[in-house]
Amino acid sequence: MKKWIISGADKEMVNMLIQKYHLPTLTAVLLTIRGITEGEEIEKFFSQEFELSDPFLIKDMDKAVTRIKKAVTTGEKICVYGDYDCDGVTATSLLYLYLESVFANVMYYIPDRNAEGYGMNLQAVEKLRQDGIQLIVTVDNGISAIKEIDRANELGIDVVVTDHHKPQDILPKAAAIVNPHRTDDDSPYEDFCGAGLALKLAMAMDGEQFSVMENYGEIAAIGTVADLVPLTGENRTIVKAGLQNISNTERAGLASLIEVSGIDTVNAGNIGFRIAPRINAAGRLGTTSDALDIFITEDTEVAQQKAKILNDLNAKRQAIGKKYILRELSAHCQ
Repeated sequence: MKKWIISGADKEMVNMLIQKYHLPTLTAVLLTIRGITEGEEIEKFFSQEFELSDPFLIKDMDKAVTRIKKAVTTGEKICVYGDYDCDGVTATSLLYLYLESVFANVMYYIPDRNAEGYGMNLQAVEKLRQDGIQLIVTVDNGISAIKEIDRANELGIDVVVTDHHKPQDILPKAAAIVNPHRTDDDSPYEDFCGAGLALKLAMAMDGEQFSVMENYGEIAAIGTVADLVPLTGENRTIVKAGLQNISNTERAGLASLIEVSGIDTVNAGNIGFRIAPRINAAGRLGTTSDALDIFITEDTEVAQQKAKILNDLNAKRQAIGKKYILRELSAHCQ
């Protein structure tokens, strides 16, 4: 069972914030817990302005954009290689939709949780080569896929890695590795999730941050909240902007999922406790493509069907969880 540990707040710092910036006590406590104690930081935290750094400040972003644009221009077959959790699904959906919008020859691939496990695997690489893939772009994985990317290179497939997990000592031999946690990366923000990085890549390719945020920010916001990355800095900007669009989303699948989830007003709590578990349930108990369709489909009937599938899978997941807890309690009581 999970044990929740609540962070404490420095009382002296809380009192200082209350007196210096005339803040309510609860606000001062929350800011202190989050480590936001300077005037400029506090101002940015409450700012309604759209503020994201230049995506090209991230190491290898220029290489990634150049290689992907070449593939788009020449009609190479591109595969967005994702992951089966909510962050991976949203990252895959976001980048797939963006590449489709610029007329790329693109498909997506997400490994089966039970049969293949997390990340790239050799069997998938071989299959993608048979399918004519010439470029793989990973989202939310790939930083540790040393042998898999070596094999892709042998087969004539270039790989662009976008991943937010911390690298090992040896980096894969990819065409580009976009990961703010690289030791040689000097970009100003590093706490993105996979969907956040996919959003930054789309912004870099498009050249217009605002329009990309308007079109895909809601997807990135869901991935950001679901992956439990810090809601500070650029992540906070992504979530704030995304939340503004989610309640009135034009995505048929997302609207249907919100409806079956019984959500009246979409906020970060509802994403974390209602939307994300339903998306995760597809990867655990069903087919991840059902979750992807929530973001990709434009067909209202398909959207409603997929939302019902995810809702039913989540109910099944909850039942399994309750049964497990009851069994564990019974065992401890004996």
